[in-house]
Amino acid sequence: MASDVILALRAVTRCFIGQQFTSPGVDGGAPINYLVPIAETIPPETMTLSSGESFNEIPGRLLNGEGTREYTYVKERKPELTMSYAAAAPSFDSILVGKQMESVTDYESFVYLEFNATSTTIPAKTSGQSGFSIAAQGANSTANCYYIDPATGLPQTIEIVAASPTGNQMIIGASGAITLSTFLSTSNFFIRCWIPCTYTSATVATSTPIGLLTIFAQGVTYEGQVVEFLARNCARYQGGELGSDKKGTKLAVLPDPNDGTDLGFQIVYTQEIVG
Repeated sequence: MASDVILALRAVTRCFIGQQFTSPGVDGGAPINYLVPIAETIPPETMTLSSGESFNEIPGRLLNGEGTREYTYVKERKPELTMSYAAAAPSFDSILVGKQMESVTDYESFVYLEFNATSTTIPAKTSGQSGFSIAAQGANSTANCYYIDPATGLPQTIEIVAASPTGNQMIIGASGAITLSTFLSTSNFFIRCWIPCTYTSATVATSTPIGLLTIFAQGVTYEGQVVEFLARNCARYQGGELGSDKKGTKLAVLPDPNDGTDLGFQIVYTQEIVG
């Protein structure tokens, strides 16, 4: 009957992704297994499970000589779980790159600045603005600054100097304060700069692999009953797009001796209502 549709899964509403860790037991006891969450900011837009089955066929033959299929059986099973998010927290990048993310201090990187050259000076950035972490640059700076020459269409490199800039020269002071030569200050060139800096704190990828993952998910039927999904052992299969607000990943679902299915995952339709 049409009303039976209320029993069907409506949507996945929440998901937990945990990195598996093991710590030594206390006073020589058994090791302790625990999970560290990879933050979920919003529920996944899609969550797709592929059984990953491939089959062998046992051939047969009819009396008239035509070939037929007598039976099929599973040759191998390699389940895959694909998840996509409209947005994700920085820790989700650990799945995309396969390395753990962590908070660090005094991290050396770069800052991008751009501006139209219409005056001799560009004011320094204030605390909290991108560029505030720039230190004053000397003549040996590794900063890359350039403009596109309107006559040739080619990039023209700007030399970084400590004082008295002339021609294609400029000064980069603390917190991104810029002093241009007279030539540049009246050129109206659009200048782009990549300048080294040291961030007092940042979240970055490390060299430590993320290891195995555990996935718990909760969904709901049209009638409001809770549906659960468990895949206790998953491995990173392939990365996703880093330069996008939308992020997704594909995971290999590995065997789990405790799932009761030999599939590596379990789907549980409960009798409980979301409340």
